Amino acid sequence: MNKTDFFLDTEHAAQAGGAIPCTHISRADEESCKNDPCLLIVPSVFGFNSTFMLHCQRFIDKGMQVYSLDSFWRTCPGALEADEAGMPQAMARMAALTDKDCDSDLSALTSYIRALHPGVPVIGLGICFGGRPIVRAACDKEIDSVVAWHGVRICELGDRLQTLDCAGVLHFGSIDAWTPEEDCKALQQRFRNKPHVEIVVHQGCDHGFTHVNRPSVFKQEAYDAAFDSVVKLASP
Repeated sequence: MNKTDFFLDTEHAAQAGGAIPCTHISRADEESCKNDPCLLIVPSVFGFNSTFMLHCQRFIDKGMQVYSLDSFWRTCPGALEADEAGMPQAMARMAALTDKDCDSDLSALTSYIRALHPGVPVIGLGICFGGRPIVRAACDKEIDSVVAWHGVRICELGDRLQTLDCAGVLHFGSIDAWTPEEDCKALQQRFRNKPHVEIVVHQGCDHGFTHVNRPSVFKQEAYDAAFDSVVKLASP
């Protein structure tokens, strides 16, 4: 697995005092994988941590290449672990990030990917915090298909979700306080006439059921289903 860190210089990033830190992960021979499907991931509020790398290794093994950005580069860059020390920082930096800045960063990376890999499908995956921005990107026609793993506050997008016209699978846990049962039902109702978007509620699962390094919430069966939905969308 090859990991390359790079920076995107864009006008809006320069105005904020820097460039957007991004990462590309691919098979060892980058030249041979340039036409592999591109998976654009917006990680959880903990960023590019050890759990994220475990996901990426599996995606690479399935024939994809991964792009990701550090959404919190303005205030608190870098990875955090989901522990007692990392949690307060994670919540603070999520609160400090505006939707406008997050969407601009994501759009810049999407444009970069499409210029570098013309004609290659771009699948979006948002994990936890990343679920809402990746769904917004799908609503704005930035990506070709979308998956969210226990994404937070997606229901708050309201009528904007009516513009979600690409294939998508949104996974939630039935006991997730971040997306309570009534929100899951509201999403299912909203997409009842849009069969290309599937709302999957995993019974008995709490928030973070795909976090393989957190045994208190991890659920293997739900994780396998969530992972397989990405692989299916990336398949020709």
